[in-house]
Amino acid sequence: MAWAFVLADMSNRNTRRGVTSVLQSLRARFELSLAVLVAAMIFTAVNLIDGGLRTLQLPLLASLAARFELSDDLLGAVGKTGEIMQVIVMVAVVAASYLTIGSLLRNGFRSALVCGT
Repeated sequence: MAWAFVLADMSNRNTRRGVTSVLQSLRARFELSLAVLVAAMIFTAVNLIDGGLRTLQLPLLASLAARFELSDDLLGAVGKTGEIMQVIVMVAVVAASYLTIGSLLRNGFRSALVCGT
């Protein structure tokens, strides 16, 4: 939700967005729209991918060690290489998803669908 408010303020579009009479005295904003829900689902998917990769890393190393009888030094090197590869993959996934989410929240869900087709 915060991204939606920041992007709306940056583009000087609907700056009273999310202000409700109940939250006005607190200067708090609240909005629950289709774009915010889709953005939350994208954030969740990215976090699940990252967690899944981290969870699979140890069993994969264990199976490599058992199958190929790797030495401790080589296993450590393979483990570090796997961590580096995971970081590289997640940087690309996070960057692409954040750009998508920013566009979605700035332009709205329906315009993102129209532009994509």
